[in-house]
Amino acid sequence: MPRPRVRVMFDHMFRNALSTLIVQSTLTAGTTVLSVASLSFLGLGGQSPMPEWGAMMSGGRNFIGVNFHLPLFPGLAVSVMVLAFNLLGDELRDLLDQRACPKMARKWTTFSRW
Repeated sequence: MPRPRVRVMFDHMFRNALSTLIVQSTLTAGTTVLSVASLSFLGLGGQSPMPEWGAMMSGGRNFIGVNFHLPLFPGLAVSVMVLAFNLLGDELRDLLDQRACPKMARKWTTFSRW
């Protein structure tokens, strides 16, 4: 019994595009965190009662000589968050790459079959 063309295209295209979409979304999440923190540092982010890492760094830069930890810890938090998203994307790319390990990639993408 032949399979419909749409189903064949969906199976092959979805399986090959899924890993790329997942990895790209994790890398974009890291870039988004960095962009939001940068805009908040410049004063273009959320308003005053909303806690944001960029605003915390901007507020603490005036007191860096007295309390160095005020801008340090929000900056470390941004760095760790961006690094975590990038490492997650890298590990997902390694896990879902069909050329590197076809058996493992097939295991994670079998849900596209009906």
